[in-house]
Amino acid sequence: MNGILESLLMYEAKLYDIHGREIVRSNSKYYVVDPGLRQLLLPDYQEDYGHIIENIVYLELKRRYLNVYVGQTSKLEVDFVALNNRDETRYF
Repeated sequence: MNGILESLLMYEAKLYDIHGREIVRSNSKYYVVDPGLRQLLLPDYQEDYGHIIENIVYLELKRRYLNVYVGQTSKLEVDFVALNNRDETRYF
């Protein structure tokens, strides 16, 4: 997996524990840099618009913020946690 990440074909979004405010080492999610690659690699795979939109949102957050993580909390679902260099935290 490191080869794919180093080749910049995919991004890794690590899990961020919202209550502990720390990065969890397991359960990362991966997003493709170009959503068209998914269609190329999996041509017979049914369109899953939820994953496609999630990938597009991740790419936009990655463009706007320094660090983007997948959020984890016990009661609420937080798809993304975005941090910038001014210690500002945004939840999406």
